[in-house]
Amino acid sequence: FSPTIHKQQLMQHLHVLHIFFIFFFALLTRVKCDGNITDLPLIMVDQDSGGYTALAPRVVELVNKYVPIPNYKLTITNSLNSSRSSDANKFFLSAIRNGTLGMVGPYFSDQVKLVGMTSTSFVTPFISYGANSPSITEEPIVYPYFFRTCTTGKAHGAGFVALLKYYKWNNIGILASTVEFALSFSNYIVKYASANDIAIQQLSYFTENTGNVTIPLLRMREIGIRIIVLISTPPQLPRILTAASQLNMIGDPYVYVSSLLTQNEISVPGTTIQNDTLASYVQGSFTVSTTSPDTKTTVVKELFPNGDPSPSVVYASYLFNSFYAYAIALRKLIVRDNLTIDQIRGIRLIN
Repeated sequence: FSPTIHKQQLMQHLHVLHIFFIFFFALLTRVKCDGNITDLPLIMVDQDSGGYTALAPRVVELVNKYVPIPNYKLTITNSLNSSRSSDANKFFLSAIRNGTLGMVGPYFSDQVKLVGMTSTSFVTPFISYGANSPSITEEPIVYPYFFRTCTTGKAHGAGFVALLKYYKWNNIGILASTVEFALSFSNYIVKYASANDIAIQQLSYFTENTGNVTIPLLRMREIGIRIIVLISTPPQLPRILTAASQLNMIGDPYVYVSSLLTQNEISVPGTTIQNDTLASYVQGSFTVSTTSPDTKTTVVKELFPNGDPSPSVVYASYLFNSFYAYAIALRKLIVRDNLTIDQIRGIRLIN
């Protein structure tokens, strides 16, 4: 045969080999990709005690089990335990620059506003499991990438007043701390109480950890208030009830109503009050709480195989739901929309 025909046949063979090697290389690449697990990086901001930070690895492991994403898994790359807004915001900003896909937290409502502005600027979502202040979503400035899995004080306040109305407690006193959620929560109780003909004879505020709680309790005793609503973070309840005990305001005819008033939840580590004393304090008290998870659910049973959640993680189910929401959203982007991690980082938006 002629050299021209020989050259044409050689080129055809080379072309076939070229296509084969391309296919073979792609197959190898595919196998390699399927054999490796790529992290979906998230960060987390917890309260100072760090109870949820300690629980989070178990939560993420469980979420990866319930929401599998082929070749991917949720991972907590970093975490922060702080109640300071500036700390949370600085931490969030640094993580965004390092490629995080989002944040779980912060825990406190006070931190959301500053973090929310950073979230809006960089189009990066964050989901809180503890920021229950209604005012966050009622601000003139809306935070489009802020989500939460906990209930708000607005719904919680309605539950409080429903309990008061049921027992015909028409004259009450309120002792609330000055943290943001407590201020907002107490405002809703005042609003709903007024609409249901419940008179608030005294409304007092105190600074957490340092504020005097004896004086407002003494005033309530002097004017005959017997039904007292307590609104604060759990660590404040032991000292409030201790002050009440010293004023002989424990037991009949006094009733305390709180969002976190159970024997376990006020057994705060570091306090000098014994459990038996706490048990005597809460006799005849009421709790109107939406935070404690249902211990019958599969998730909570897997997280706490040896019993109920400890006082430091009463929002455990909300924490699970936060990571679960990220997993569902990321699976849709990766599996349904066929996006890569770099593409997700590029748009920085979880729909």
